[in-house]
Amino acid sequence: MRVVLLPSVRHGASAFGPRVDFIETARILGGEILYPPGGRGAWARLEAATSLDFRQAFAAWRMPRETLFLSLSEKVALPLALLDRHRRPHLLIAHHLSSPRKRTLQRQTGVLSRFSRIVVLSGEQHRYLENEARVPPERIVRWHHHADTLFWRPAEPETVTEAVPVAARPEEGRPYLVAVGKERRDYATLMTALEKMPEYRCILVAGSAWTGDRTGPLRVPPNVERRGAIDWGTLRELYRGATAAVVPLEAGTRYAAGSTALLEAMAVGRPTIVTETPGIADYTIAAQTVPAGDADALASVLRTLLTDPEATARLERAGRAWVTEHASLDRYVASLTELVTSEVRRSMF
Repeated sequence: MRVVLLPSVRHGASAFGPRVDFIETARILGGEILYPPGGRGAWARLEAATSLDFRQAFAAWRMPRETLFLSLSEKVALPLALLDRHRRPHLLIAHHLSSPRKRTLQRQTGVLSRFSRIVVLSGEQHRYLENEARVPPERIVRWHHHADTLFWRPAEPETVTEAVPVAARPEEGRPYLVAVGKERRDYATLMTALEKMPEYRCILVAGSAWTGDRTGPLRVPPNVERRGAIDWGTLRELYRGATAAVVPLEAGTRYAAGSTALLEAMAVGRPTIVTETPGIADYTIAAQTVPAGDADALASVLRTLLTDPEATARLERAGRAWVTEHASLDRYVASLTELVTSEVRRSMF
């Protein structure tokens, strides 16, 4: 049976970056990858407006009947499932099925019943599928998201100084924090906390405009330095050089937003602070949590980590160990490969 993987981003493998989950999975399975076409025009504008990859779904729909699909997100999976009258084997790696628009689509079409298996990355999404969407439990698989622990790893002790670029090092021994990502981030609370800590700096790496939230523009204190898109190696050294990483999230986020940055920082061995949200709860056993929207609590925790070497060391050891055991890319790819293989066997009999 032909195995086709459907990612929602064009992401090539790099010798100087982390391995890519779907590329590793395709290599092991001998599968092929069908990327979304990108480009401009009316279709591209429609896809951007709806967050659905119609053209990629249509190209997959035209493939032979003896094909198993592995969709890496809802963007391609939902339109393909609605198109596919043949009901070919279709596995979905789901991220945020409980969003309002997807809930409505499920109520109107029952589209989630068309998937052979749905892999969810948080307990909150698992509960939605079972309790509201009424997906049979045997069709739901719950895993952690992942980090490539071969790439995201601590620096060797004797090479730390040489490995950290000058631009990433603390100024004259001045500690710095690092915050990475943009999805469902509550940077307003982080900025308020940092205003209370002018003696520390924070390097913030967010790949899109983040200078506004739902209530208006952010006030950015002078001890915050913003970085745009940077290469993988530079990002790893920023993590390595930081005293701590912080992942501030919007209150009530019900999917695993922030898990990528959280796992990367923990894998590198950085003590990590993360906002308590329902969607990230599966990932915080080896991180320090703070209440959502509480700048005073966040500042207090940050000060503790920046001044308490023992607390810092405990989180460093616990974070790396937890990611290695529960959320490594190798573990994820092995589980995904076995899931696809078992579905191929089941579909052939």
